[in-house]
Amino acid sequence: MNARDEATTTPLHVQSGSEFHRVLHEAAITWNLNPKVSDRSWVAELDIASDIRLADYFCRQEGLEPTGERSTPPVPTVISHSDPTAVVRDLAADRVDLGATGYKTTGAISESLAIEDQSVSHPVATAGSAFVVSPPIIDSGVTSLRAEELRDIYAGKITNWKEVGGPDREIRVIAGPDANPPRWLMDTFFNGVPEAGVDERRGREATRVNRIESRNDAVGEVPVGFAVYDTPVLDISVDGTRFSVNETGYPATVDLACYSWGEPNPQERAFVSYLQSPAGQRYVDRYRDFLPLNWQADS
Repeated sequence: MNARDEATTTPLHVQSGSEFHRVLHEAAITWNLNPKVSDRSWVAELDIASDIRLADYFCRQEGLEPTGERSTPPVPTVISHSDPTAVVRDLAADRVDLGATGYKTTGAISESLAIEDQSVSHPVATAGSAFVVSPPIIDSGVTSLRAEELRDIYAGKITNWKEVGGPDREIRVIAGPDANPPRWLMDTFFNGVPEAGVDERRGREATRVNRIESRNDAVGEVPVGFAVYDTPVLDISVDGTRFSVNETGYPATVDLACYSWGEPNPQERAFVSYLQSPAGQRYVDRYRDFLPLNWQADS
């Protein structure tokens, strides 16, 4: 039997090498507090009738003994931060229990380290970017663009909306600060091509969205969680298949996951179940960089 499978009060160690670290940190604070589910209206969300404590509830589902005590979860959890490569090394060496590597998959990192990838993915959120456009552009019928068209707009090769089926109007590309779009998006979606088509930059996401919505000719990129609330977001087509921003396959987004090395043990399953539940997803939804699991436009 693996030592990690034995009943223990040794803290569950979750190591993050990603932007998701702050979500894990806040979720773990509540887990370790082990409040009653009624304290924050989780009773209805978790569909339970009893007033059990939060960590107790998820641990009991995995056959672990509840403590019934505040600030004493059955499985105390520690969150640490490191770079994605170190996360995979520590997972493979059994130095940590769960790991998050952000935009980089454990498979790609394992290959670079010549380590046999034994990771198991447990999705917890969606991250990335969405493309917001001025409402008159949507009204004109431009509700979707091909990925190649968006790349050409940002590269300055397409400069008028009529070239993509819209009105005869110059395209205004509104981007964030110099480090925006994020490096992950530049390297993957934009293939590292310089943003020669950017017309202006706005630092704050809310300012960027307001600027785009106030015009009749603009497009811009914002974090995916920031874009989905009452904002005109473009669908993107890839190889003839159209994806909305909350669908798997939207090419400017990526699934974020916590990984176990091999199938998770009961302690790991309990914490992952918490992260994936409405109780844990509250912390995902708090940050506009991310979309919660099962996000719906009418939620």
